[in-house]
Amino acid sequence: MLVIEQFFNHNYYMTSKTLKSKAMRHQLLLIIAIILVAAIVLPQFSAFSGSLSKITNLEVPLAGLSLFLIICTYFAGAGTYFFLAKKPLRYFLTVIVQFAAMFVNRILPAGIGAIGLNFGYLKRFGHSNIQSATIVGLNNLLGFFGNMLIIFAALVTSGISWPKNSAITINWLFLLIALPGLILLIYFMVNKKRRKKIVKSIKNIKSLLLAYADTPSVLIKAQLSSITLTLLHMLSLMLSMYAVGGSVSLAVVVVVFSFGVGVGSSVPTPGGLGGVEAGMVAGFVAFGMPANTALAGVLLYRLISFWLPLIIGGLAFIYVQKNGYIRFRNAR
Repeated sequence: MLVIEQFFNHNYYMTSKTLKSKAMRHQLLLIIAIILVAAIVLPQFSAFSGSLSKITNLEVPLAGLSLFLIICTYFAGAGTYFFLAKKPLRYFLTVIVQFAAMFVNRILPAGIGAIGLNFGYLKRFGHSNIQSATIVGLNNLLGFFGNMLIIFAALVTSGISWPKNSAITINWLFLLIALPGLILLIYFMVNKKRRKKIVKSIKNIKSLLLAYADTPSVLIKAQLSSITLTLLHMLSLMLSMYAVGGSVSLAVVVVVFSFGVGVGSSVPTPGGLGGVEAGMVAGFVAFGMPANTALAGVLLYRLISFWLPLIIGGLAFIYVQKNGYIRFRNAR
């Protein structure tokens, strides 16, 4: 427990400051998420009773393949850091660090634990504060861009496999995306302070990308690794749904996964615990899946992606800490 206490003490300032600055935004997002989830889930509440039997009678080979894909996500995540690194990193050690980061991320909310640990790892292997911050920030930025690219591709091609019994049509989905975007655009146009903030954020993004202007291939490789990580999670979720008897297209999984992660990010719990599950179940139900199947599949996916890897993550965290692969000092 001493090593975990040390990590907590090291990240306390950053965690407190970040959570306070995002508190109002999280509260607003949480209210919106609760309204959306309640509107979809509550009418189907009585239908959740058969979920347990579906989990106990799951297709084990499909569940095993889903777990295998989740393990592969850590290799993809390590690839992003490996390509972005300004100093040489050992790939398989970086994989172990990603497992350790996942473990810490289950302890600290909002991804702060994973950010701090990767920052300390980069510092340990010769990166300066600026370099470490740039790599961690760019990793998160590429994750966002990658997810947007996957969603765009899914929406463009979804006319082929969009479920006919869905409560959400493709036109409604575009409206749900476009309307909040329009509201935000108007808000930033009339709010000078927020407009300055968004301009500053754009400049920060530009500076992150300019750090790799002389090696654009590095950004391409890192972006592909980030996209692979997200796709592996989506495929794992899809296999989990099939393992409990569900049938769903990849396009729907892409939308539901993104919605669930979005709801989870508005909940200040480690790994979005509770919010991710509620958002994904609501998403699948909205797309016409039986409520008990949706709940069973999501719970199986979260067992595979959230709980089972904790054993490996805990061992990985002890290993990297014991061998001094994280530099705690001067990491702010």
